[in-house]
Amino acid sequence: MSKILTDAIFEAMQELENCPTGGIGREGPTVEDLDRHVEETGGCWDDDAGYHTVQRAWRLLDDAITRYEFLNGRIERPKP
Repeated sequence: MSKILTDAIFEAMQELENCPTGGIGREGPTVEDLDRHVEETGGCWDDDAGYHTVQRAWRLLDDAITRYEFLNGRIERPKP
């Protein structure tokens, strides 16, 4: 993965973290938690479709970077 692409992914993740819904990022629920919640309740996390969608997008990007690192080695991540 090129540096241009990883930088774009990290920038997108940072934009999602700055979303007005708040609570987006590593401290939020995992994709599995979000999916389980939908299966069990039939609704979005805390009945907030915006939060659910943004957190899921952040997690998918983070998971992609993690899988890439597992196969290809560590990527320098931006400082929080």
